[in-house]
Amino acid sequence: MTSERAVLAVFLREAEWLLADAAHRIPQGTFALDERHALADVLDRLAAALRRPSAHDAHRPPNHRGPVESPPR
Repeated sequence: MTSERAVLAVFLREAEWLLADAAHRIPQGTFALDERHALADVLDRLAAALRRPSAHDAHRPPNHRGPVESPPR
């Protein structure tokens, strides 16, 4: 796994944990405003990471949703 992919995986897991916690605590009224801001910051970083082109994107056609294929040799 490249470091770029590892960073994205960390952002995804962090967002997953924070969203699960928020989904549980917001209805209870125990998720503070500063926690909402922190969650929004994490989601902003995740969105930016997802939008950032990566090296393997050069080998995929635009809007391709299938698995990444190896570049031709």
